[in-house]
Amino acid sequence: MKKGIVFFYLLLFSFNLIAQIEKRSFDAEHLKEEKIVLDGKLNEEVWQSKPMMDNFIQYVPHNAEEPSSETQAWFYYGSDGVYVGIQCFEDNINNIHKELRPRDEHFGSNSDGIGVMLSPYNDGINYNYFLVSASNVQTDELYSADGADVTWDAVWKSSVSINEEGWSCEIFIPYSALRFSKKEVQTWGINIWRFHAKNQEWSSWNYVNNENINWWKYTGDALNLMNLNPPLRLSVTPYISGAYEKKTNLKPSYDYNLGMDLKYGISESITLDMTLIPDFKQVQSDDVVLNLSPFEQYYNERRQFFTEGMDLFKKGDIFYSRRIGQKPQKYDVFLDNLETEDDIIVNPTKTRLINSTKISGRTKSGLGFGILNSMTSKSVAKAKDYETSETIDFTTQPFTNYNVAVIDQSLFNNSYISLINTNYHNTDYQSNVTAAELYLTNTESIYGIKAIAGYSFVNDRNTSEGFKASLNGGKTGGKFRATYNLSVISDDYNQNYLGYMRNNNQMNNELTLIHKVVKPFSVFLDMSNELRLNYNMLYNPNVYSELLTSYVFRTKFKNQYYFIMHAVWAPKEKHDYYETRTTDKYIAQGKWYHNCFTLNTNPTKLISSSFHYGFNDSYDYFINTKSYRYSIEPSIKVNNKLRINYIYHYETEKNTPGFVDRDDTNIYIGERDRETITNAVDFSYVFNNEMSFKLRLRHYWSQAKYDNYYTVENNGDLFLADYLENRNINYNAFNIDLNYSWNFAPGSELLLNWKYSTNEYDSEVDGSYLHNLNSIMNYDNINSLSIKLIYFIDYYSMKSKFR
Repeated sequence: MKKGIVFFYLLLFSFNLIAQIEKRSFDAEHLKEEKIVLDGKLNEEVWQSKPMMDNFIQYVPHNAEEPSSETQAWFYYGSDGVYVGIQCFEDNINNIHKELRPRDEHFGSNSDGIGVMLSPYNDGINYNYFLVSASNVQTDELYSADGADVTWDAVWKSSVSINEEGWSCEIFIPYSALRFSKKEVQTWGINIWRFHAKNQEWSSWNYVNNENINWWKYTGDALNLMNLNPPLRLSVTPYISGAYEKKTNLKPSYDYNLGMDLKYGISESITLDMTLIPDFKQVQSDDVVLNLSPFEQYYNERRQFFTEGMDLFKKGDIFYSRRIGQKPQKYDVFLDNLETEDDIIVNPTKTRLINSTKISGRTKSGLGFGILNSMTSKSVAKAKDYETSETIDFTTQPFTNYNVAVIDQSLFNNSYISLINTNYHNTDYQSNVTAAELYLTNTESIYGIKAIAGYSFVNDRNTSEGFKASLNGGKTGGKFRATYNLSVISDDYNQNYLGYMRNNNQMNNELTLIHKVVKPFSVFLDMSNELRLNYNMLYNPNVYSELLTSYVFRTKFKNQYYFIMHAVWAPKEKHDYYETRTTDKYIAQGKWYHNCFTLNTNPTKLISSSFHYGFNDSYDYFINTKSYRYSIEPSIKVNNKLRINYIYHYETEKNTPGFVDRDDTNIYIGERDRETITNAVDFSYVFNNEMSFKLRLRHYWSQAKYDNYYTVENNGDLFLADYLENRNINYNAFNIDLNYSWNFAPGSELLLNWKYSTNEYDSEVDGSYLHNLNSIMNYDNINSLSIKLIYFIDYYSMKSKFR
């Protein structure tokens, strides 16, 4: 009898839980004659008399429980777009956090917010996310099978109002900002999100299990949207810009540009984007470093045209947009061919981008495709011959065409299969790379498998062909996760003309085990433990390279502190073939271990900070390599408008072996001590939700001092060598970036930018950090000032205005 009662209650509980998390839906109401004044106040009759979306459910920290404050929302569709009204109830309006941040920077801010997730095709693939903070700062993103596109910007309207019951928001999203079909009766996916900053709490109208990945795809249904007509999506954004630049010992230069960006909806789901004579002078300077590794330094893309709507082009992992408009191919060749006494007149550090065009979209059947084409003009360096006084012209890169094409078919359960090709072509070099990618997952994205295969053909004086392949699969969601990854890259594979690959010629095995605790307990909000095992080999020759095991512990406390501990152990001698820059010899490095700790304090406080400390140590090796690093990154929210972030990073390495030179018979390795200090400060002042000011200063100093030099033997051992050249390096990089932005109209912007930069190498490694800091103003520098005016012209809005 007792067993029967227990079973009955368990069955009842299961039914209640199913009812609680059942996918929600409602009949969408058509807004006909009613007029809504977008002032953030829900005082129009439509916000009172129609059915609402309520009974929100927590996503984090207490998943599936009631949120701390009530939320109500309404959704309507009209002839020109959709309207959303949301009331966020709050017992004490002083608890509403209203920090101002620049557009698209809500995440990481200390501000309450609401978000509207829409999927007009309701295909489980494509989602538009519109988020508004309590200070009416807008953030918008695209989500798809390709991932998240946080750089996507749409033109839409919102307004916020504080009231006695909390705060409310009205949002208008024009149809021109969305892609949807011409079906007479449609069902859209929808979810409403709320962020409560004081409690660091997210809740949603339609329940989302925080054990699952791809949180954005768990939307409810807005039923029976009728007779929607997709508008003509056509907009142009002409710009005018002017720039002044002064380089040390050179006359000032002046430049101006007239250009234009164009967006055209070829169909309801396919869009053409084009930029003509683009100007990227306002892009923030890269955080350059002294790179002594055998691998190319990777820098994030910051140019908007190459960040917005680019997720489809990431399939196969063979496209790196920073290749377009980068340093000319023969920039260094020109320098090497000069006589010491020759005077350089000009040597462009970047190729000139003429235009870029991309066409992308996804059909109703889930077929996505994208084409991107860019062209850079011929780059010419000039120098004055010291004997004849004649001008020497040297083509550092001819006219070059860059092309990327991709097709992607969506499958069941957010799975997909893709094919992508990149082509780099000029009169000197040709590169053609093709990759296929397959991803399969179950309905809840708990189990999945991803396979990638790639082939490269390169003709750069010599012809080479190669391949890569990887297989990753296992349990990717839920509390316990286990995945295995096998990747192979041949020694002749090369995707780096239009892609980025750290190194080829490798075979890697990786097993990852993760256990996550998502339910709060004791002083913890959540917790995860991760164990990883790596066994790496060379592809050619097929020999051992490295064995690693690592452990990561992460937790978030109820006081909003966040802690990470990371430990790595290499229990076997490492054979480093990459540091020698050849597969013929390797450096036999000792066993080693690494530990590091990171602590982030409560981000909702006026003063918060991140602390980091880590160290490495090796053993069982005749060179005892050691290193440690620490950093502190305090953030001060002076008020809701002004925020100051500071970064101090210190790192030192002792007795590190590194490549310095080679000749016909020997590879020379240097034993170096290295010290690195980074100081950076960011000032951000936001006048209102349309106008902001940013100032960033960064000084990076790194020096490497060599004590001994060795040759590499066939068994990986190092032997002292009589190497007499001075390979010491002292490097300073100093940058100032000042940016003023004013969004004076929807989609239109005035940008003012000042940059100061200096970079200097020398071999004087005995100076202190303060000595180097005092010296930077004596180095050659670049001082530039630019202004850019962008004006957004939308055909749909203009047509509506003059009806």
